[in-house]
Amino acid sequence: MTKTFLTRWALYSEGSHVANASEYTPPALGITEAEFRAGHMDMPLVLDDGMEAMSVTIKLVGADERILSLFGFQSGGNPRFVVREGYVSGKNKNLLEDKMEGLITRYESDARTEADRAKSGVTITLRPSLYSRTIDGKEVIYIDAINGVRRINGVDQFKDITDFVMGKNL
Repeated sequence: MTKTFLTRWALYSEGSHVANASEYTPPALGITEAEFRAGHMDMPLVLDDGMEAMSVTIKLVGADERILSLFGFQSGGNPRFVVREGYVSGKNKNLLEDKMEGLITRYESDARTEADRAKSGVTITLRPSLYSRTIDGKEVIYIDAINGVRRINGVDQFKDITDFVMGKNL
């Protein structure tokens, strides 16, 4: 596999470019593990017991009242963010897009120092309830916590079960 290099990225909030974004950390995807051991078993099996909560951090340089206004509960629904990234490898390029919506749970200002005033800003923490990633237009991850959807490379791992318990197969 050829190594690719990130060349550019940009953050959008509610459809508007956030020009002062300087760092983005996508969510780590983790499975909540449960153990099962029957009486005859020497060791337990590790089972998929759902996903761990996701967390995204975004660093903004300076002050941005648009993002501060999205902090906490929003009466019109959760704020939406999009991050677009471009990668290159020789003559090849890959376009990656993350879409997410959720609750901004933390808005933390940097320390004010003499040396790094130009880099001073805020870090926000977003706890997504919806997250998707596409690479070159192909969906590779789609997680919708509210509707119980976890699609990896187009395969909804629990579709039949979710449809049944949500009454969609009746």
